[in-house]
Parts: sequence; C-alpha cells; structure tokens
Amino acid sequence: MLAPVRPDERQRIEALKSYDILDTPTERDYDELVELASKICGTPMSTITLIDVDRQWFKASVGMTKRETSLEESICAHTILNPFDMLEVPDTLDDDRFSDIPGVARTPHLRFYAGVPLTNSDGLPLGSFCVLDTVPRHLDDFQREALRILAKQVMMQLELRRRISQLRKIQNELEDRVAQRTAELVAKNDELEGFTHVVSHDLRAPLRSMAAFTNIVREEEDGGLSEQGKKDLQRLEDSANNLAKLVEDLLDYARLGAKGVYGESVNLTHVAQKVVEDVRAIHPDLDLKATVGELGEIQGDPRILTLALFNLVDNACKYRKAGYEAKVEIGREDQSGGPVYFVRDEGLGFTPEQAERLFIPFERLRQNSASGSGIGLANVRRVIRRHGGEIWAEGVPGQGATFRFTLGRENG
Repeated sequence: MLAPVRPDERQRIEALKSYDILDTPTERDYDELVELASKICGTPMSTITLIDVDRQWFKASVGMTKRETSLEESICAHTILNPFDMLEVPDTLDDDRFSDIPGVARTPHLRFYAGVPLTNSDGLPLGSFCVLDTVPRHLDDFQREALRILAKQVMMQLELRRRISQLRKIQNELEDRVAQRTAELVAKNDELEGFTHVVSHDLRAPLRSMAAFTNIVREEEDGGLSEQGKKDLQRLEDSANNLAKLVEDLLDYARLGAKGVYGESVNLTHVAQKVVEDVRAIHPDLDLKATVGELGEIQGDPRILTLALFNLVDNACKYRKAGYEAKVEIGREDQSGGPVYFVRDEGLGFTPEQAERLFIPFERLRQNSASGSGIGLANVRRVIRRHGGEIWAEGVPGQGATFRFTLGRENG
C-alpha cells in the first residue's frame, strides 16, 4: 500500500534537497553505520533510505542490490509519517499496509522491518535508518536503542556534510569576490600609474620652466622692474614653487595608496638622524635643535618611513613660534601594548578640536605664513597605516605639539 503524503511534503522535499545528498556515490562513513546496524540487530539487510518525490534512494545498504526503488515498494515511506517514533513491523504478512507490496510478496520476501526516522532539527523527516529480515522477529530494547543512536549519527553526518558544502560555497563566492575586487584594484592602479605618468611629465616640467623663467626675468630685467613688478614676479615664483610642491605631495599620496610596503629591517634611530640632517639642509637659516632617542629596529619600508618622519620634523620647523628657534624631540615610549614613537616640538601647537582635522587631505590650520600643501600629514598617516600602525596628535596652543604613532612588528 502506498504511504499517504504528508501535509508538509513540499517543505520536507525542500529540506531533503538542501543536503545535496541524493544520487551521490557511496561513502565509507555511511557504509560502516549500516554494517554495524546489521551486526547489532542480527539482520541480513540494513539501509539508510532517503524518501524523494517519487522514489526511495539508498545512501548506504547491506544485503540490497538496488540503489533505489519506487515508493510503491517502500516501507520507509510509512516510517516518515511519524518523524519521532520508530516503526517496527514484526511480520509484514500480518500488516495490511505491507502484505501486498512487491518486496514482501516476491523476492526478497521481506517479513521483518524496523526503521527510525531521519529527522532534522526542524522536525522534517528525510528518510529512515532501517534493518530488515526475511523471517518474522522482534528487536530487543538494546537493539532498538542502538538503532536510534545510529540514526542520530546519520543525521550528524548529513548535517556536517551540508555545513561543509555551505562553507565551500561561501569560500568559492568569497574567492570570486576577491578575484573580482583584485582585478578592479589592478585596473585602478593601472589608471593611477597612468595619471602619475601624466602628472610627472605634463605638469612638473612647465612648473619648473615657470620658476626658471621668473629667475631669468629677475636677472635680466632687474633694473627695469618697479617695486610692484618685483613683488609680482616673486609672487609668481612662489606660486609656481608651491604648486610644484603640491604636485609632488599628491604624487606621494597616490603612490602610498598603490604601492606595497617593502619589508626589511629598519633602524629607526638612523632614519631619524638622517631626516634631521635633511631638514637642516633645507632650512639653512634655522638653528634646528633636535634630540633623537633610541628608537630600535622594526620591519618596514625605509623609503616611506623616511618620508613620514621628514614631514613631522619639517612641520616642527615650519610651525615654530615667531622669534623662537625650532626644537624637536624624537623618541620612544615602551608601553604595555608595545612601543609608541613620538615627535615633539615647542611650536605653535593646536587645540584638541583642530587635532581631529590634521590628517585630512588639504586641511590646513593656517597658523602662520608657512607654505604647505595640506597633504603632508595625510601622507604620514598613510605611511603609518601601511605599517600596521596608527597615528594621533596632541597639542596645546602656544606650547607645542606631540605626534605619537605605533608601527608593526618590532625586530627582536
């Protein structure tokens, strides 16, 4: 007799399909469970049966030659009508539901059946774990409990298999997204390289020519220029130099966002000492007082670390108090979370509110007449973050500023 259709059959079939188990090859983990069930229950046949729309399919079996049969031949289709109770049929010939089904009336002449529903966490039965015999019989309590435990093991295997399949699907989706994002970034980096090339050749050369031209005019026409003309010429030269500096800073900003960090052992003390000398060279009229403490070594990129420290020390010179010498201290503080480096000056300082804006590109506090592009500190933050660190600023108006930052892994 064909089993009645469950009221929630559509949901049950959807749940079964979600395990992606139907028509898969045999697997040793399941085969061992049916072999164990037959040995414990003393039956020649045992199956892990999944009930599909119009068939029953055996994921694993002992004593069966087919991998599927029609639902007209299925006792397991009756088992799933009650998803929480075992169905035990001591003699199929004494049960009107099964006495005339092909497997009972003909080969293999099934006379005994016991099956435990394979029910998921939503209470939907996927099939049955059953044992069968060709002679009437009963299971004892130990065998019934063992069959229930083995059915739970089957469900655990199915759940684990589904979770692994879901994780693989997520992994494949993530890999596809990463590949797509990588391709987009490569394309953007290629565009940026093209932009950098255009800026390098099409903007810097005219700016250098403009500055050189103002010098030529000043030298050749000095006697014929009015005071206003000399001021205008100087303003033109300053504008050209400032624009050239802005272009250089923008190029640095673009490169820092596109290029990788070259990791090598960097002696920060030596880098800081070299930076101090470089800053002194571009400010020959200043008597820069600099103190460099022991900073240690890290894994990093010396090129862009030099750029970051140069910007911080150069700012100490640019934004010093009028009539005062430039003073800067470069040091390190060992804290519980690791070393914190600092660059401290005694310059103009700034308020806590202004500190929040310092690292925004093109943001300038305009504290004095010092020239600047507004990109320098944005570049510094990019360098620090490319090294796995963070930077923050503390200042007091009229008393100076301290820039503190962390970096990545320290050597030793």
